[in-house]
Amino acid sequence: MTFDVQSDVWALPPVTIPIASSVYDWIPVQVGDPGITMPCDVSIAPISGLGGSQAVLGETVGNLSSLMFVPVSNISLTPPGGDPNKRVMQGPTGFISQITGGATSVAGDSSSLTFAVGSITEVMSSSGVTFTVGSTTEVITTSGITWTTPLATVNGNFVVSGTITGNGSGGAVMQGAISSAAGISGATLSAGNGFSGTFLVNTSSQTVTVVNGIITGIS
Repeated sequence: MTFDVQSDVWALPPVTIPIASSVYDWIPVQVGDPGITMPCDVSIAPISGLGGSQAVLGETVGNLSSLMFVPVSNISLTPPGGDPNKRVMQGPTGFISQITGGATSVAGDSSSLTFAVGSITEVMSSSGVTFTVGSTTEVITTSGITWTTPLATVNGNFVVSGTITGNGSGGAVMQGAISSAAGISGATLSAGNGFSGTFLVNTSSQTVTVVNGIITGIS
């Protein structure tokens, strides 16, 4: 840091000194931020990592080597967010709020906001929202919702107002009835006794009608 003081006697040189902060409240101090220096009775170089092994009482300390920097507010500052009664955490490129080690955290920057709890994450951005739990993901965008998961199980009624299209070799296990207001298309379709409706056979372009799990017509 450099000293912003005027003196006709001394020329104070730039110094490297610790900031009055800790790992529990990391302050992203920037070049030009205002503050004051406070002296200590013993050298604080050992605990700040700037040198030495242990402070010694009664040892003569250099008049600039026992200083620490304390940020100071300014009357020109306005409350971030507009409410002076709210605690604000911010940084030039973003912010992180986390438990020690980062197992649970909330992080944000100019383009996204991320929530993390162990292996579970939620990322919100201008392009959409992404949930991740292990190997399972859910992506929500203006185009729709995409699930990537080893297994999807629905315990209850599954109502679809559009078209269900099967593109893979897997299947879906349903514990309740399937109700669709539109057609169901796919390479194969397995229906239990509760299925009623129609589906299109892609290979022959034929429509199959099913009532209570029984095929009643092919056209």
